[in-house]
Amino acid sequence: MDNLDTPVEVQRGERRPDTVRVRIGPYYGLVLPSQAHVAALTTTKMRDLHKRLQAFPFVFDDDHADNEQAFQELLLSPYTAIIELNDDQGVFIATELHPRRTASVHALFWDRSLADKVQLCRDMLAWLFNTFDLHRIEVYLPMLRAYTSDSNVNVLVEHKPSKSFNDRRLDPLCRAAARFNTKVGMRLEGRLRESFLRFGEWHDTFVFGLTRARLEVLYG
Repeated sequence: MDNLDTPVEVQRGERRPDTVRVRIGPYYGLVLPSQAHVAALTTTKMRDLHKRLQAFPFVFDDDHADNEQAFQELLLSPYTAIIELNDDQGVFIATELHPRRTASVHALFWDRSLADKVQLCRDMLAWLFNTFDLHRIEVYLPMLRAYTSDSNVNVLVEHKPSKSFNDRRLDPLCRAAARFNTKVGMRLEGRLRESFLRFGEWHDTFVFGLTRARLEVLYG
């Protein structure tokens, strides 16, 4: 997929829209933010991306951490969009992208700096809503446990999910990502208990969501 403006055949004879324009507050006619560009998915690029994403332990489960072929197939799917941030800042991946319906997003920043990325992420989300006429965007974030003496204990069952953001028994990258999602405007909607297998242990997954109606309120 070298260009998102090229229609791609999907199931049931549908085509992914190339220039859908939907009013979302001030984002009418939105184009891709100037800080980003569509990734050219060469074999070398996909291999490099798979390697770099290993630094984020919540991206791959145990079945896919070493499965480079499956990762490349995901990237080349007509249901996936890959956007790179300029100056090698990071990557914005949308999977399960179904026009006029939903998408699942993953925003990864190589320097792990999040404080200055909130507005950029909001712009990317608005671009996805606008371009593909989405109704809803979701984030599935596994909350891995930090390596402690009680790392085999599922600490998330002890309190409400929102209070887990500051639980030091959880991986700091996961906690930072959870807080970042809420700053962007995502709502924590629930938890999938013991749904993510990583490092031989089962971890809970937080589910965040952003609907078109909420986007209009936040960004309007």
